[in-house]
Amino acid sequence: MRITHLRLEAAILLFVVCLAAAWVTVLSPLLNPPTNTAQIGLDYTRHYMVWQSGPSLVSSHTLALRQLGAAMRSSLPLPARHDVNVPDLIHRYGANRSVDMVVVHGVFNSLPPDEGIVVRGTVVVLVDARSTRVLLMTF
Repeated sequence: MRITHLRLEAAILLFVVCLAAAWVTVLSPLLNPPTNTAQIGLDYTRHYMVWQSGPSLVSSHTLALRQLGAAMRSSLPLPARHDVNVPDLIHRYGANRSVDMVVVHGVFNSLPPDEGIVVRGTVVVLVDARSTRVLLMTF
């Protein structure tokens, strides 16, 4: 009788632990949604620009602002590089500020809504890695 009682208690305890684990597994993504800065940058360009085709994600790199100039020289076409004032960003946010440089490409209107010219080009979005706030978007 005592052994049966212990088995029942162990089974109930195991059930409660499994139920708690399932509860945490289901609710954790809802309470703390993932912060994918590449997706945030892509969504930002979709929201604030008029696209003919795209945008498509080219790359996403997390780096300190002090490394931004070198990263842009190695991965961006010349026109996009000149539109980012790296010294000013470092002055405003600090050289150690961690950002995600999101690079997207597509065909878009240069002056939304439909007032400019249609451009095939690269758009750069800088997203603060900690707060996931967009710091800069340029093309």
